[in-house]
Amino acid sequence: MRDSRRNRLLLPDGSRALVRAFYGMQPGAGTFDIMPGVVYAGHLDKWSWGLSYRGRHPLAANPQGYMWGNLHEFNGWAGYTWIPGLTTTYRALASVQGRIAGFDPEIRGIAAPTNPLFYGGTRVELFGGWTVSGKFIGFDNLTLAAEAGLPVHQDLDGPQIMKNWQAGMSLRLKI
Repeated sequence: MRDSRRNRLLLPDGSRALVRAFYGMQPGAGTFDIMPGVVYAGHLDKWSWGLSYRGRHPLAANPQGYMWGNLHEFNGWAGYTWIPGLTTTYRALASVQGRIAGFDPEIRGIAAPTNPLFYGGTRVELFGGWTVSGKFIGFDNLTLAAEAGLPVHQDLDGPQIMKNWQAGMSLRLKI
C-alpha cells in the first residue's frame, strides 16, 4: 500500500527519493477543525446582494506535530437581473490564512515549501459573472453560470506562487 503522505521527489543531483510530501501537498491536514459559517442574502426587485463568512479553526496539532493556521474568508456580492432568467453578478472575496504552527520533522530540505513559516497570508479578489436560467429553452430546473476574477491584493508569507486569475463555469440541474 502506498503512503499517501509521501512523494517521490526529484532531487538536485537528478535522483529521486521517497520523502514526506511538503505541507501543501499533503492529502489533508489530519486535524479536527471547527468550521463556522454564516450567510446573509437579500433581494429587492431586480437587485440581489449578500455577505458571507466561512472559517476553519484547527483544535490541536496533528500527530506529525503541526496544524494549519486559522482561515477566514469573507464574500460580498451583488447581482442584477436584466430579464427573468439572465443575471449578472459581481463579487469580492477577502481571505486571511494564518501560518502553520509547529512543524513536521520529516518535512525537511532547502526548498521553500519545506518551511512552515512560508504558508499563509492575505488576498483580496474581484469577480464578475453571469447566470442564465434554462427557462429560455424550456428547462426551468437547468442553470448555466460562469464567473472570472483576479486578485487586487496579495500579501503572502514567504515565497509562494501568487494567483494571477481564475475562471469557472457550472451547469446545474435541480432534481
